[in-house]
Amino acid sequence: MSRTAYIAMGSNLGDRVGHILDALELLNQHPDIEVARVSALFDTAPMYVLDQPAFVNGCARVLTRLSPHGLLSEMLRVETALGRVREIDKGPRTIDLDLLFFDGEVLATPELDLPHPGIAERAFVLEPLATIAPELAHPITGVSVQQMLDVCAGRDSVVWLSAARDLGEEALTDGPVDVEEVGDGRADVGERGACPE
Repeated sequence: MSRTAYIAMGSNLGDRVGHILDALELLNQHPDIEVARVSALFDTAPMYVLDQPAFVNGCARVLTRLSPHGLLSEMLRVETALGRVREIDKGPRTIDLDLLFFDGEVLATPELDLPHPGIAERAFVLEPLATIAPELAHPITGVSVQQMLDVCAGRDSVVWLSAARDLGEEALTDGPVDVEEVGDGRADVGERGACPE
């Protein structure tokens, strides 16, 4: 039986949109992960370490038969495969994948906190997440994604991408899409069979 998880994605080095598409494709290649829906992408100013390039951020809803730690492990594998090097905490990166929510679970371990503890303060997460799951409720506070976004500071630093200059198509910049609509030959995430529910 599949469970639903939400993943935040960000990149600020190289082909930012391309790295996000590649991460989606690599996740979707796993037999126990199905990328079900992808948010619009947003151009965002850096939040914590300010002296670095702007990010492209988005979110994805995935269905998985993996445990939360199993999904996290696969996300870290994808980051490594796409050249993620951890030199500066919250510094520049080819790809960053954060597990935000996992089927309403609340978890606190040395490796993983669920829900992700930074969600409510991060407009660069809430803006894209609200395009695919505005009513999703935080399992501890009961506050929805849209309600968190409505009171979040920094929304003016998050701008909907209006042109798919890095992508070569408009799929991810026109709004949220189901995965079968996404693909540029490099990240056609609709190719693999669905993860059964």
